[in-house]
Amino acid sequence: MGPPGPFIVSQLRTLRLGYSGEDVRWLHGLLNARMDPTDDQLPITGGGAKDFGPRTEAKVKRFQEIHKIDIDTKYYKDGVVGKHTWEALHEVSEVKANALFVKQNTLKLPDPPVWPKPGTPLPPIVPQLKLKPDGMMQVQGGAGGSIPFDGSTGALAHQVQVGFLVLGKVDGSTEQGQIGFLGSIANDWVKPNAASTAVGIFGSIQTRNLPGSGSRITWTTQVQQAFYQSLQKGVGGGSSVTSLNVTGNISLLKDSQGNDVVQITGQTGPYLEIDTPNMVTRDWKFGAGWGAFLGVTLTYTSYTPAF
Repeated sequence: MGPPGPFIVSQLRTLRLGYSGEDVRWLHGLLNARMDPTDDQLPITGGGAKDFGPRTEAKVKRFQEIHKIDIDTKYYKDGVVGKHTWEALHEVSEVKANALFVKQNTLKLPDPPVWPKPGTPLPPIVPQLKLKPDGMMQVQGGAGGSIPFDGSTGALAHQVQVGFLVLGKVDGSTEQGQIGFLGSIANDWVKPNAASTAVGIFGSIQTRNLPGSGSRITWTTQVQQAFYQSLQKGVGGGSSVTSLNVTGNISLLKDSQGNDVVQITGQTGPYLEIDTPNMVTRDWKFGAGWGAFLGVTLTYTSYTPAF
């Protein structure tokens, strides 16, 4: 699968070492087509295609040196793809949906065609995007703990969460939202044998990857609203929990499009809880505290042809 196109040059973000996303893959295609064919070719499919690594930075610096971008300034050969570098990458190209690069002509009779010598590699043509994601399901399982701010005893819960993408992308380059189902089995830290069970639904909004994210380790922030119903016999009642989490993921397996399949997930942040009256307390209860979660996230993404 090749990078998508066309992009609007004025809307492209500044890229540097450590960034990832579809625009990095677009950058790889432009650099491959603009630099000498014998030069090191950057990946546009498979692993590393969407990652701005040391090879990408080195090739950007060579391109900036050849085209004297920001020469005599502190930005000369800095390896950062900003406005001037993006413009230089596009200025002699007519970028179409299939990313075909066409050489500009001057006002003179065309030269006779020059055929490449046998064995000379042809300049690469970036293929058109063939697939697009049309859905995502995530299954997350692990253990979470909470410590109330009021000094009462904390709790440890083993939980499973199944979420479905409702907006955004699956590659971490933009915000995304999910809705889904969750269940938990909780143990009181003081009375380990006093287990309780609950099921519920949730909705969450997650930011794009934060600075410092790479292809294997990513950081995001997330706001989640969950509604639980107790299944404990003779208790009843429900809970509403709003949490603000910083989420870190370590990628263990990616699919052929470079999206994560298996990740180790860690979360931590404050929460606010509202408990409805039940058969034990018969009162409304309010609480706040700090929570943490550690588990494994499995992601399945389906694709459809893009014409």
